[in-house]
Amino acid sequence: MLRRLLKLLNAQSEPLSLHLEIASPERTHLLDGTSTKAFKELDRSNVPPPDPPLTPLLLAARWISDGLYGEQMPALAADLLEAGYETPTLIRLAGEMNVNSTADVEPLVSKAFQELGVRWPLSEVTAKLIITRQIAREVIAGQRDLLRAASDIKVWLWRWLPTTSDLEFLLVLNDEPSWNDEYQRYIPAIANDQLETFVRLACLTDEQIASESQRSASTMK
Repeated sequence: MLRRLLKLLNAQSEPLSLHLEIASPERTHLLDGTSTKAFKELDRSNVPPPDPPLTPLLLAARWISDGLYGEQMPALAADLLEAGYETPTLIRLAGEMNVNSTADVEPLVSKAFQELGVRWPLSEVTAKLIITRQIAREVIAGQRDLLRAASDIKVWLWRWLPTTSDLEFLLVLNDEPSWNDEYQRYIPAIANDQLETFVRLACLTDEQIASESQRSASTMK
């Protein structure tokens, strides 16, 4: 494990241009209360803000990644209609009264996302990278706890099977505090590496996500 971390550290050694004003100085502590100077100094000027919760592409990614269930979709369709996203299928979906499973509304949901302009179907890798980018942006915006977000990405989203070097690096860093003291680094140093990795993940473009998804698909063939 130590050799793996050192290899990943070397791979991530390219300097970052970090010169940014922080909007949430109160979010400068890890879960254990450790002050994180790196968070105060982190340049977030080039990091886009998190997408609004009702962004169609983000919702589609959550649907594909089992982050939304059929029973939730009529109420969500009503929220989208109220927010100004009006399509014939959304109107029909909002009126569904007897939804007991995802299968009950899958055709309607798929059609609704297409009407909302989402390129359909999304691959699982594409969906997970979109959610990863959103989580990273929420971390940098001070809306999510650093360690909890890294754990969510590892356990809930990717289930210990990362597809990119940054994700693999983040997952290894997430495990490092549990190593023996002989190999474990100072906690703020780990947090600094996590933050810099979150910056890169937060800046992923749609084109980079599509490229990574295609690469993963070709690898699995």
